Amino acid sequence: MTQTEWLPDQDSMNFTSTLQFNLTKYFNLQTALSIQTPYVCTFTQQGYAYVNLRCSIPVSNAITELRLFFQAPTNLINFDLNPIFPNTNYYVSSTPNLYYFNASTMGINYYYVLDNLTLSSVGANNYFYYTRYSNNFIMNGRSIYGTSLKRQMLFYDKTSIQLTSNIKTQYAVNGNVTSNTQFTSTLIDVDSGKQFIIVPLGYDSPVTTILAFIGNIKNYFPFINQLEVGLYKKEQRFEWPYGLNDQTMSTNTYSQSILLPQYSVTVKSLKQTIAVNNALPVETQGIMLLNVTFTPLNLESGRKLMIVIAAYVTNSNSGLNEIKFLGADGSVHFSLNTRDISSGGPMSGDLSKVVDYTYFDSPLYQVQTYTVSGLVSTNIFTYTTSIIQQYPTFDLGRVIIQDQIRLTHVEFALNNIDLSLVGCENTIFFNFSMISKGFPVKVVFDMDINKVFRGKWNEEFGMFSVDFSIPSRQFTGQIQYTIFYYGFQYNSTSFSISYGLPKSSYELQVTSTVADRMPPIVVSINRPPIANNIMSWNLTISDPINGFKNGTIYIIGSLNRFNPTVVQLSSNGQMNVFMKTFNIEYQYNCSVYQDYQISMIELFDNNEYRSIYDPFYVRSSVSDNIINPLSSLPGQMNYLSNADPSCPVKTDLAPPTIIQLTDIFNVETFKANRNFSISFTVSDIASPISATISPYCYLHSIQHEVLKTKAIFTATADPKVANYECLYDSTNIPLGFGYPLTSLGLSIHGYTDSKYNFGGQSIVNLQQKLYMYTVPLLFSNPVNSYPLLDKVLEITSDYKLIVLGSFLGFNTTYIIPNITIPGVGSMKPPVIDVNNVIIIFDISSIKNVPIFSLQVFKSAQYSNQITVTNRPIPTSTPPVVIKCPGTPECGGLSNGKCNSIGLCECIIPWSGADCLSQIIVIPQPPIINNTSPGTINDFNTTLPDGEPVQLRTLISVVSLQELAIDGSIVNEIPFIQWVYTNTTSVNNTSIQEYTYTSSFSYNSQTTQVEVQVQYYQNLTTILFANQKLEMLPQTLKYRIQLSPYAFKLRTNTLQLVMSASIQSSSESLNTCSYQETGETTGNTDYFKLQIDTHSLYGRFIKRAIIDNRIQSVSNTILNQTSENTGSLSQSLIGIHIPNYLSSVIIDPDFSILLDTKTTSSIESDQVICNAQSENSTKLSKSQLAGIIIGAVGFFIVSIIVIIYFIYKRKENSILLANFNNKIQNSNNNL
Repeated sequence: MTQTEWLPDQDSMNFTSTLQFNLTKYFNLQTALSIQTPYVCTFTQQGYAYVNLRCSIPVSNAITELRLFFQAPTNLINFDLNPIFPNTNYYVSSTPNLYYFNASTMGINYYYVLDNLTLSSVGANNYFYYTRYSNNFIMNGRSIYGTSLKRQMLFYDKTSIQLTSNIKTQYAVNGNVTSNTQFTSTLIDVDSGKQFIIVPLGYDSPVTTILAFIGNIKNYFPFINQLEVGLYKKEQRFEWPYGLNDQTMSTNTYSQSILLPQYSVTVKSLKQTIAVNNALPVETQGIMLLNVTFTPLNLESGRKLMIVIAAYVTNSNSGLNEIKFLGADGSVHFSLNTRDISSGGPMSGDLSKVVDYTYFDSPLYQVQTYTVSGLVSTNIFTYTTSIIQQYPTFDLGRVIIQDQIRLTHVEFALNNIDLSLVGCENTIFFNFSMISKGFPVKVVFDMDINKVFRGKWNEEFGMFSVDFSIPSRQFTGQIQYTIFYYGFQYNSTSFSISYGLPKSSYELQVTSTVADRMPPIVVSINRPPIANNIMSWNLTISDPINGFKNGTIYIIGSLNRFNPTVVQLSSNGQMNVFMKTFNIEYQYNCSVYQDYQISMIELFDNNEYRSIYDPFYVRSSVSDNIINPLSSLPGQMNYLSNADPSCPVKTDLAPPTIIQLTDIFNVETFKANRNFSISFTVSDIASPISATISPYCYLHSIQHEVLKTKAIFTATADPKVANYECLYDSTNIPLGFGYPLTSLGLSIHGYTDSKYNFGGQSIVNLQQKLYMYTVPLLFSNPVNSYPLLDKVLEITSDYKLIVLGSFLGFNTTYIIPNITIPGVGSMKPPVIDVNNVIIIFDISSIKNVPIFSLQVFKSAQYSNQITVTNRPIPTSTPPVVIKCPGTPECGGLSNGKCNSIGLCECIIPWSGADCLSQIIVIPQPPIINNTSPGTINDFNTTLPDGEPVQLRTLISVVSLQELAIDGSIVNEIPFIQWVYTNTTSVNNTSIQEYTYTSSFSYNSQTTQVEVQVQYYQNLTTILFANQKLEMLPQTLKYRIQLSPYAFKLRTNTLQLVMSASIQSSSESLNTCSYQETGETTGNTDYFKLQIDTHSLYGRFIKRAIIDNRIQSVSNTILNQTSENTGSLSQSLIGIHIPNYLSSVIIDPDFSILLDTKTTSSIESDQVICNAQSENSTKLSKSQLAGIIIGAVGFFIVSIIVIIYFIYKRKENSILLANFNNKIQNSNNNL
């Protein structure tokens, strides 16, 4: 056997490890393993050979070792596991300074111990062992403030019996457990007179169909009652005024009525056990479950996993009550009852239901069937012999196949997080050896706020991904977590031993300068004097680190404790409310004397840590009512109450009575229209009826379900008489409620007069007073019931309309659909399939109709009508032709492809915006500067004309600028001095890493700057800001981190300035440089500095991790600091960072590429070429072209002028000669 190290939870109360056994086939390790006392451990098997072990020490005892027992088939094997305690812990604990007791509704008392601890050291994973025991049983503990070595721990516990408590401390020193001297403290009883007490007074069963439990409840507040009929158990939350018959001061007389089966049965409720209907037979035969099938719904949209479940049952006695389908973890996946009957009845019938099992975390384990009399039958599911088939297409959670579904990869967007100032929005990515892309996943982290984070398959990354959040100021250490997939659990403590995953990938490390896991508390209460019927309280609330966010306070009167006045407290959005006094005013009615008190205080800090004072569990339960905001003020608890002695004591002690109740006939709950009402009249002898406090009507079914509806008040001419009406419809009456009963039970509770005398009538009370005590029901055979349409599940891409409903039948011939199109008319679409609870139509003929109404007709009955919104109408606009850069486009099919937004996606090793560049293999790594984060690449190459040249690239981090909202520079910090460290991992030398740190002070704030330069020798895929990036061989990546910066204004921003350049030794006239910027993907900018056929290529992601969240940044090419030449191209790049609080991480990278085209062939004004001589002006290619064109033009014009001059001269000579000849001829003729 092999074991991983012990890892603690945040408070070192529970420790986790993974065991590996040398097994080659399946063996049930969970039942074979046990542990030596006083340890208590839980075991979770993962595949054949691995077991996750989670252990704690529930009692105080001397502990030396942890021994595990393995019951093999033939013998018992012992294993001594590693000690749970580290070897270097030492504690100095102060005397506890907090101790508090509070009486509550459930009879549970809370008490607290606060310890200040100083630790000389902690284990490698920041764990230690320190706890407190009360009467030798461990108290719940939590580290609430401090650091790893100096912290405060709060211990709290609950008890229903102790009035004194013996407190002992147990801790580890040098690997051994030590206990300090025991001390005893007396608990403080806040007000035992306000405790919740149930006093049973017997029962009443005037007829065999009704049973009423009778008794008194002192201080009625919400409580959980477990009702048992036979073996059928149902938890009921009693909320006032349910069961209340009358109230006199703090004592309430109650009567809980239930409907009985017509069999001899034992019923338990409200501290009483009663055998009733003894003269009737005892049911001995349970439900026979003859067939169960699961039919998958192959949905096109979304990732929901849905099935149609069908079952056939028979019972010849009391009939079906409920069928529960339970997972291996004991959770109820879903249930069927008489409302799901599709044919037959509760004695023998078919049931069907559509179930969404997307988030089931465990496999189907057993099916429990219950009769109406409470007889239970259990069917255990097995993989070999069972009438129950597994959910379709996979064996969910089958342990023996977990070895085939192995975890192959885990990584976080951020896995080393500073939570000192802000929380974190993070993403976990993981993959398995066998994947089902449609199957959902979830992750649960071992944190105080025990949220479930769900995710799904991420097509972009080819993995599952789950987004999650971590509150700020957690204690430094490693956060454990569990991944849930396919019904299996994968605990992070087992990732290394079970799946060989690297810790650097899956471990989630957090750090905090100071931790705060304590919610706000009240540090002071006082009561100013009463004036003008206004009483007030001053509450001072403290939360010194996280800051107070908001809260809620209830104020009640002793005569009307169930309609509190609600007061909201708020920090008004301010994050730095560390202590504040709130003045709470309450205006009361002095018509009758009563005590007023603050009955509930609920407070939240900015991390949503919650404290609650709720002794009567109005807004909480026993499990989440943990830290009391008044825990440090036991001596001031009396300040919560107040009273005005001048108000008269009430003399009217009699509640009103019901004097009229209107009969109701034939309610049909299987119809879409389930509208009906219950009307009654209440009268009082001495006082007016209260118009502000309304009673409730309660309907009772045989499944022990109770429906509650608030009555509507109508005044009469006599203020001592009032009319009420309870309205029912499909929103508050479930489909088929009460079936197969012929009537529902009725009770009414909570009417009152102006003196707060409350009254009510149970089913038995109404029956005894000869009022209507039942609501008659009318049912027909489900086969002939009204068809009902519930909702549209999906419209597929080929226009199949899938609708959920009830009583739709099983034959397409017998159901006639009707679609009504507004302004057009109606049509009958073809019915493709029907299965009682689901129906599929072909609506392809009306795919261009955006909205329509749907109704069906079956068995001479019309269904209800639902409105359907169709799929979006396909557009007929011709597709836009997207062109990408490059000739050919994206370098051709072998180089890359053009995506839908006109950007090239290159195929490795091609790179660049047009996929016409390749990475250069440089024989030597870059020159690393050990004084500043600048990198130099020197390498020799040959130009296309054969000239050998030397190229040099230089990348550096220049400065940080604070910018005002108008873009002007407010402050600039040049980076001058750095501390250099070679941080290359010895385990991964293919990535060379160098870290530079610097700091500066501004506005009394010191800002740390860290630049991590990584040189990738091989092709590597990395993840940054939830974007997958390919690091080509010989890529330089800069990870730049900033700690808090003191902005002058909250509207200001930062700009990080980087410099990049490429230089050639060539002085050839043909050498040219070129700069280019653009977008490579929707989330990445690039810039390119090119000389001849070589370029320096930089990628700047338009995302950064700012305050532990992914946020957008922008990148800008800044003005040049000097002129570029044909042999030198350089640029300043500005990365624009928004205003932040805690931290910034940005991640640009740079590569040297070989281009397929030279700069001299690029037609652009950005091309600059060398001049003819060393001293000549450097002209761009376009300028040279202009000069050349001008010179050629001048030459051509000059030639034309000369030719013209020669031509004209010759022409003039000829003309002159002709002229002279003519003169000569004239003279000769004289």
